[in-house]
Amino acid sequence: MKVFKFFTTLLICSFMLSFFINIKEIEVLTANSTYYISTSGSDTNSGTAANQAFKTIAKVNSLSLTPGDQVLFNCGDIWEGEELTIKNSGTQLNPIKISSNPANCTNKPIISGSKDVSGFASSGANRYVADLNSGANAGKFTNGINQVFGSGNRLQLGRYPNIDAPEGGYMNITGQSNATTLDFASLPQSFSGGNVHVRGMTWYIENHKIQSQLGNQITTQTNVNCWGGNCATNGGWGAWIDNSINTLDQNGEWYYDLPTNKLYIYSTTGSPANIQASVVNRTDNRSFGGINLGQDMSAPISNVIVDNFEVRNSYRHGIAAPTNFEGSSSQQSSNIVITNNRILNSALIGLNLFTWTFNSAADGWYGGTDLTVLGNTIDGANMNAIFMASNNSNFSNNKIQNIALLKNFSPVGMGCGLFGGDCTENGNAVVISKQLDNGKNNQFNLNQFNNLGTTAVLDYGGGNAFGKNYINTIGLTKAEAVGFRMYGTGSTNTTLSQNIVINGIGNLDGTNNDWDVFRIDRGGWAWGIHSDAGATNTTVSKNTIIHMAANGLIFDTPGGTGTVTENKIYGAGRANLGIGGGFNINHTNNTYVNNIQAANVYEVENAGNFGQSSGNYLSNPYSPNFIQNNTGDQTLADWKTTGKDTDATTNSYTQTPGQNPRAVIYYNPTDAPVTKSIGTGYKTLAGTAISSLTIPAFESQIIVADLIPSTITPNGIDITTVAQGGGGNTTTSLSAQVFLSGPYNPVSSGMNLNLNAGNLIPLSQPYNTTPTNYSGTESVVSINPNIVDWVLVQIRSGAGGTTLAQKAGLLTDTGNIVDTSDQTSPLNLGNLPSGSYNVTIRHRNHLAISTNTPITITSNTVNNLDFTGNANVYGSNQFLVKTGVYGMKSSNANGDGIINATDRVLTRKAIDAINVYSRMDLNMNGNISSSDRSLARASGDSIELIR
Repeated sequence: MKVFKFFTTLLICSFMLSFFINIKEIEVLTANSTYYISTSGSDTNSGTAANQAFKTIAKVNSLSLTPGDQVLFNCGDIWEGEELTIKNSGTQLNPIKISSNPANCTNKPIISGSKDVSGFASSGANRYVADLNSGANAGKFTNGINQVFGSGNRLQLGRYPNIDAPEGGYMNITGQSNATTLDFASLPQSFSGGNVHVRGMTWYIENHKIQSQLGNQITTQTNVNCWGGNCATNGGWGAWIDNSINTLDQNGEWYYDLPTNKLYIYSTTGSPANIQASVVNRTDNRSFGGINLGQDMSAPISNVIVDNFEVRNSYRHGIAAPTNFEGSSSQQSSNIVITNNRILNSALIGLNLFTWTFNSAADGWYGGTDLTVLGNTIDGANMNAIFMASNNSNFSNNKIQNIALLKNFSPVGMGCGLFGGDCTENGNAVVISKQLDNGKNNQFNLNQFNNLGTTAVLDYGGGNAFGKNYINTIGLTKAEAVGFRMYGTGSTNTTLSQNIVINGIGNLDGTNNDWDVFRIDRGGWAWGIHSDAGATNTTVSKNTIIHMAANGLIFDTPGGTGTVTENKIYGAGRANLGIGGGFNINHTNNTYVNNIQAANVYEVENAGNFGQSSGNYLSNPYSPNFIQNNTGDQTLADWKTTGKDTDATTNSYTQTPGQNPRAVIYYNPTDAPVTKSIGTGYKTLAGTAISSLTIPAFESQIIVADLIPSTITPNGIDITTVAQGGGGNTTTSLSAQVFLSGPYNPVSSGMNLNLNAGNLIPLSQPYNTTPTNYSGTESVVSINPNIVDWVLVQIRSGAGGTTLAQKAGLLTDTGNIVDTSDQTSPLNLGNLPSGSYNVTIRHRNHLAISTNTPITITSNTVNNLDFTGNANVYGSNQFLVKTGVYGMKSSNANGDGIINATDRVLTRKAIDAINVYSRMDLNMNGNISSSDRSLARASGDSIELIR
């Protein structure tokens, strides 16, 4: 047997219409049996009625399901530490369906890989320890833990240096005398027994166990392999240390001591509360998840629907195929539908579709055929979002985000293990295995990717098609990140059409000085689309690529072929298009505009191998020498003498270095055309005046402002958020939605206006006192009749960062934060530059909330942000005001950001009053009364969680 260690509302599109018709037909068929599961049920029940529900997943796993059976899990219930294994098959007309009761509920049934940890005791130096073998913890964590959560949020593993230290938290390796010995300038503590994570090159990070430490020198258990042979050459790339108790020095950091089975957490605010940890169910390296698509060492399954679950905090994968299928003539699973699920915080892979098939018609790696993966969210996986060797399958309308981020790492980082290995594939959001391994002829459409540690899609397979996908921010952890990367000779006949890729960072943190020019001048090292290492016959059409740190498009495979037509590439730190030697492409009707002054439009290794090139628009207004050939920098006229781009056009204007670019790109990341007015003062690239834009679905347009804009918009402008204004001088605005739980009325689905009706809302912002001490002068002459109260909006520089801007706004009864200028427009943030920020909303007597991760705010546009669904909120201190609707939590009577006994005492002692504007008025009806005291008593202790 071959066993490999592999860590391992729906939006309906026309191309999927027939599929949904079939699904509808399936659902009207009478099920053979329907089983109900509820945490309030009993395994001794019949399970065939909601009031006779089974209780445990173990009971479900014992069922022998037959075609047409349904298993319905109660919405809102949580099963902790259990795994659901689907081992039976349905038929095409009668699939087995595993879903929720009721169907399509927003409070999905939850299969959680984590359990509560309690019994923390002080162990000195702001460290608290919980013995996982004793008290209420006993029996829960017999194999240990590998992730820790506080109030539902993943806590950061302690590390040295901290992630916010210089060089991105990497320390310099000063010497490497042999493969297992590393010298550092200073190691302030003993870290023996911990892990060292060494950045071997731009694209990989190795993990190694520290065997011993002598002063500033550590010895690892296995060989450390840096690029070039020595980890100290030219300063090396650096390293950090974790999984040691001596790394704990910031609130929430944790360390797990495996030999004693104890968890340590650093806290300056007392004993940690609301802590959970991911349970390690097994100690082998086989593929398991919260939901398993088949039983290991058994026959593949087929015709199964998995619908509307939340699978979170798994110690390995979220939803997973087993390591091995065997004992069947079928090579792989087929006709499995995975739809409308949330997969959160998987320690390794969110959705693992990679299985070795043994004793079948053809042994090999497979991932399933004719699968449908539709409308799922995969958030926070450390290794990959999807790892697959599937074929003839459809992956559409999925949302993939926060993959392989440094702050989320467990001791094995991106799933690299603790004993070497460069992990080059790990951290990529989607990995499609080689064609020989069956990763071919799949469709990826209308998926969204946000905040990725490395690459969005790494495609080793053949015949895969990617259309209308939106990728925003890649390379937050490693460099040489790509939006779409076709790699190897098995990658052939790939089609990329109408995709949008923006903000390629390509993290170059570390101590290697040789790369500082790319880190400082270009921000990193990332590409939009890359055809590499033998990939052939790649078709790239009508894609939009904006602001890649290296190249927009790059083709660097000798002998590679492809077609590149009607793409728009805006801004690249090195060149819009890079062509290596021997790559022969048909390259027509593309638009390349570079808004980075030192960058090129073309970077060509050999013009003779460039292929056909015609009908293209090429522009860098800061320099006429924007083509880099093997003979040196050239003008467009020089380039035309090679016989390439003889009909190419360029800009009719020039700019002085140092000026903000006049050209800007508008893009439409939605599946419908958008028409918007942009005001006066703009021209097309051809020089025609333009005041409105119509942009087709997943396409873009580049225009030129008559005036030099006051700010830069490197990542373009989302046409769906365009504000009025001319000449590129509009202001940055935030269209934010939030509810306050105190005045919220679930009947009207809005907030009561009692304060407004009593003329109690002040005309000037009320946040100029303790604890906010905001000195803004926002005021109005009168209050519009739909205003509930004032709120304070803060723009912050990342997690734990400083407040860069803040402004008081007014909150309408429908939850919109509006500007004081007219009490209807989105909040005006002035000239805030484009960038990634955390946004915090504050109110007088509600707990403040922040965005879960930094969001991209683009200057000169209206930026949208919705807190009412809880998806964007950091922590769990929002209050469920109505099914699926959340509001900021009331009862912070003294405004200090903590709801506790102090607030309850204040409200209890407060004298009844009418027609007042007071923090003690918790329900904001203008009165202080027993209803406020009741609200205070009903509110449990809570602390605001701000990033």
